[in-house]
Amino acid sequence: MAALPYASPDLLQKYSQVFPNGVTDTKHRDTLIARRESMLERLDSFALFSGLEVEPGMENLFLMNPIRIYQEPSVLYLTGLNQVGIRLLLNPHGKVKEMLFVPPKDPKKEFWEGTQFGYEKKNGTDPSKELLTQLTGISAILPDAHFPEVLGKLVRKSKKGFCYCFYHEYPTGKKPVRSKEDHNWKFTKLVRQPAHQLGKLPVVI
Repeated sequence: MAALPYASPDLLQKYSQVFPNGVTDTKHRDTLIARRESMLERLDSFALFSGLEVEPGMENLFLMNPIRIYQEPSVLYLTGLNQVGIRLLLNPHGKVKEMLFVPPKDPKKEFWEGTQFGYEKKNGTDPSKELLTQLTGISAILPDAHFPEVLGKLVRKSKKGFCYCFYHEYPTGKKPVRSKEDHNWKFTKLVRQPAHQLGKLPVVI
Protein backbone atom coordinates (compact mmCIF):
# COMPACT_ATOMS: atom_id res chain seq x y z
CA MET A 1 0.00 0.00 0.00
CA ALA A 2 1.36 3.41 -0.98
CA ALA A 3 2.28 5.76 1.85
CA LEU A 4 -0.39 8.32 2.67
CA PRO A 5 0.80 11.73 1.47
CA TYR A 6 0.93 14.68 3.84
CA ALA A 7 -1.44 17.58 3.25
CA SER A 8 -0.04 20.50 1.31
CA PRO A 9 0.68 23.81 3.11
CA ASP A 10 -2.15 25.47 1.14
CA LEU A 11 -4.63 22.84 2.28
CA LEU A 12 -3.46 23.11 5.88
CA GLN A 13 -3.87 26.86 5.74
CA LYS A 14 -7.42 26.48 4.41
CA TYR A 15 -8.39 24.27 7.35
CA SER A 16 -6.22 26.06 9.93
CA GLN A 17 -9.22 27.02 12.06
CA VAL A 18 -10.37 23.41 12.54
CA PHE A 19 -6.93 21.74 12.32
CA PRO A 20 -4.70 24.41 13.91
CA ASN A 21 -1.49 22.49 14.64
CA GLY A 22 -1.08 21.43 11.04
CA VAL A 23 -0.10 24.94 10.03
CA THR A 24 3.11 24.88 12.07
CA ASP A 25 3.80 21.15 11.69
CA THR A 26 2.95 19.59 8.32
CA LYS A 27 3.72 16.12 9.75
CA HIS A 28 1.51 16.59 12.82
CA ARG A 29 -0.42 13.49 11.72
CA ASP A 30 2.51 11.31 12.86
CA THR A 31 2.29 12.82 16.35
CA LEU A 32 -1.46 12.17 16.52
CA ILE A 33 -1.03 8.55 15.42
CA ALA A 34 1.67 8.00 18.07
CA ARG A 35 -0.56 9.50 20.78
CA ARG A 36 -3.49 7.22 19.90
CA GLU A 37 -1.24 4.16 19.68
CA SER A 38 0.11 4.95 23.15
CA MET A 39 -3.44 5.23 24.47
CA LEU A 40 -4.50 1.97 22.83
CA GLU A 41 -1.59 0.13 24.47
CA ARG A 42 -2.91 1.17 27.89
CA LEU A 43 -6.56 0.26 27.32
CA ASP A 44 -8.18 -3.04 28.26
CA SER A 45 -11.58 -2.07 26.84
CA PHE A 46 -12.87 0.44 24.32
CA ALA A 47 -12.74 4.15 25.12
CA LEU A 48 -14.94 7.00 23.92
CA PHE A 49 -14.08 10.68 23.65
CA SER A 50 -16.53 13.46 22.80
CA GLY A 51 -15.69 16.91 21.53
CA LEU A 52 -17.89 19.90 22.27
CA GLU A 53 -21.43 19.67 20.90
CA VAL A 54 -21.81 23.44 20.33
CA GLU A 55 -19.36 26.32 20.15
CA PRO A 56 -18.99 28.37 23.33
CA GLY A 57 -21.65 31.06 23.41
CA MET A 58 -23.90 29.49 20.76
CA GLU A 59 -26.71 29.12 23.30
CA ASN A 60 -26.79 32.95 23.31
CA LEU A 61 -27.57 34.24 19.84
CA PHE A 62 -26.19 37.68 20.57
CA LEU A 63 -22.78 36.49 21.80
CA MET A 64 -19.76 36.53 19.49
CA ASN A 65 -16.86 34.43 20.75
CA PRO A 66 -13.42 35.39 19.41
CA ILE A 67 -11.58 32.40 20.95
CA ARG A 68 -10.12 30.19 18.20
CA ILE A 69 -9.20 27.12 20.28
CA TYR A 70 -12.18 25.76 22.20
CA GLN A 71 -12.10 21.98 21.70
CA GLU A 72 -12.18 19.42 24.51
CA PRO A 73 -8.43 19.00 25.28
CA SER A 74 -8.47 15.18 25.11
CA VAL A 75 -10.06 15.26 21.65
CA LEU A 76 -7.70 17.96 20.41
CA TYR A 77 -4.75 15.96 21.77
CA LEU A 78 -5.76 12.73 20.01
CA THR A 79 -7.23 14.07 16.74
CA GLY A 80 -5.96 17.62 16.29
CA LEU A 81 -9.51 18.70 15.38
CA ASN A 82 -10.84 21.99 16.73
CA GLN A 83 -14.48 21.55 15.72
CA VAL A 84 -17.76 20.69 17.39
CA GLY A 85 -19.58 17.39 16.88
CA ILE A 86 -16.44 15.21 16.85
CA ARG A 87 -16.40 11.81 18.59
CA LEU A 88 -13.51 9.38 18.78
CA LEU A 89 -13.61 5.65 19.49
CA LEU A 90 -10.47 3.72 20.44
CA ASN A 91 -10.90 -0.06 20.60
CA PRO A 92 -7.75 -2.07 21.38
CA HIS A 93 -9.47 -5.41 20.71
CA GLY A 94 -11.36 -4.49 17.54
CA LYS A 95 -10.48 -5.19 13.92
CA VAL A 96 -10.87 -1.44 13.47
CA LYS A 97 -9.07 0.18 16.39
CA GLU A 98 -9.90 3.81 15.63
CA MET A 99 -13.16 5.40 14.47
CA LEU A 100 -13.88 9.08 14.04
CA PHE A 101 -17.50 10.28 13.93
CA VAL A 102 -18.18 13.63 12.28
CA PRO A 103 -21.32 15.73 11.71
CA PRO A 104 -22.78 16.28 8.23
CA LYS A 105 -21.41 19.05 6.04
CA ASP A 106 -23.20 22.36 6.64
CA PRO A 107 -22.58 24.93 3.86
CA LYS A 108 -24.72 27.58 5.60
CA LYS A 109 -22.64 27.35 8.75
CA GLU A 110 -19.42 27.45 6.74
CA PHE A 111 -20.60 30.66 5.07
CA TRP A 112 -20.53 32.40 8.45
CA GLU A 113 -17.83 30.53 10.35
CA GLY A 114 -15.36 29.33 7.73
CA THR A 115 -14.38 25.92 6.36
CA GLN A 116 -15.41 22.95 8.50
CA PHE A 117 -15.04 19.18 8.27
CA GLY A 118 -18.21 17.19 7.68
CA TYR A 119 -19.57 14.05 6.13
CA GLU A 120 -20.64 14.75 2.56
CA LYS A 121 -21.27 11.96 0.09
CA LYS A 122 -20.91 12.92 -3.57
CA ASN A 123 -21.03 10.34 -6.35
CA GLY A 124 -20.47 7.55 -3.84
CA THR A 125 -17.35 9.12 -2.33
CA ASP A 126 -16.72 11.59 0.45
CA PRO A 127 -13.87 14.03 -0.23
CA SER A 128 -13.95 15.29 3.37
CA LYS A 129 -13.39 11.72 4.61
CA GLU A 130 -10.26 11.36 2.50
CA LEU A 131 -8.97 14.69 3.78
CA LEU A 132 -9.60 13.76 7.42
CA THR A 133 -7.69 10.51 6.95
CA GLN A 134 -4.83 12.42 5.38
CA LEU A 135 -4.70 14.89 8.29
CA THR A 136 -5.34 12.59 11.28
CA GLY A 137 -4.24 9.15 10.07
CA ILE A 138 -7.65 7.69 11.01
CA SER A 139 -9.06 5.55 8.19
CA ALA A 140 -12.53 4.83 9.59
CA ILE A 141 -14.49 8.09 9.26
CA LEU A 142 -18.23 7.72 9.88
CA PRO A 143 -21.27 10.04 10.07
CA ASP A 144 -22.19 10.91 13.65
CA ALA A 145 -25.64 9.40 13.05
CA HIS A 146 -23.95 5.95 13.06
CA PHE A 147 -22.56 6.36 16.56
CA PRO A 148 -25.52 4.80 18.49
CA GLU A 149 -25.47 1.71 16.25
CA VAL A 150 -21.70 1.25 16.60
CA LEU A 151 -21.91 1.73 20.37
CA GLY A 152 -24.71 -0.83 20.65
CA LYS A 153 -22.66 -3.44 18.80
CA LEU A 154 -19.65 -2.79 21.00
CA VAL A 155 -21.70 -3.16 24.18
CA ARG A 156 -23.17 -6.47 22.99
CA LYS A 157 -19.72 -7.85 22.11
CA SER A 158 -17.91 -6.46 25.13
CA LYS A 159 -16.25 -9.19 27.20
CA LYS A 160 -15.06 -6.75 29.84
CA GLY A 161 -18.51 -5.43 30.64
CA PHE A 162 -17.32 -1.83 30.77
CA CYS A 163 -15.85 0.94 28.67
CA TYR A 164 -13.97 4.14 29.36
CA CYS A 165 -15.33 7.65 29.00
CA PHE A 166 -13.50 10.86 29.75
CA TYR A 167 -14.88 13.30 32.31
CA HIS A 168 -13.51 15.80 34.79
CA GLU A 169 -13.02 15.02 38.47
CA TYR A 170 -11.71 17.39 41.12
CA PRO A 171 -10.06 16.51 44.47
CA THR A 172 -12.00 18.19 47.29
CA GLY A 173 -11.18 16.63 50.64
CA LYS A 174 -11.90 12.94 51.11
CA LYS A 175 -14.06 12.30 48.05
CA PRO A 176 -13.42 13.62 44.51
CA VAL A 177 -16.20 15.66 42.94
CA ARG A 178 -17.25 14.96 39.37
CA SER A 179 -18.16 17.83 37.12
CA LYS A 180 -21.70 17.08 35.91
CA GLU A 181 -22.38 20.32 34.08
CA ASP A 182 -20.10 20.00 31.04
CA HIS A 183 -20.49 18.10 27.78
CA ASN A 184 -18.35 15.17 28.97
CA TRP A 185 -20.82 14.11 31.66
CA LYS A 186 -23.76 14.51 29.26
CA PHE A 187 -21.92 12.26 26.83
CA THR A 188 -21.29 9.74 29.63
CA LYS A 189 -25.04 9.54 30.27
CA LEU A 190 -25.64 9.08 26.53
CA VAL A 191 -23.23 6.12 26.53
CA ARG A 192 -24.93 4.54 29.55
CA GLN A 193 -28.38 4.57 27.90
CA PRO A 194 -27.86 1.86 25.21
CA ALA A 195 -25.91 -0.17 27.76
CA HIS A 196 -28.94 -0.22 30.07
CA GLN A 197 -31.21 -1.20 27.18
CA LEU A 198 -28.96 -4.14 26.32
CA GLY A 199 -28.70 -5.34 29.89
CA LYS A 200 -25.12 -4.19 30.34
CA LEU A 201 -23.84 -1.18 32.23
CA PRO A 202 -20.35 0.02 31.37
CA VAL A 203 -18.31 1.16 34.32
CA VAL A 204 -17.44 4.62 33.12
CA ILE A 205 -13.96 5.58 34.29
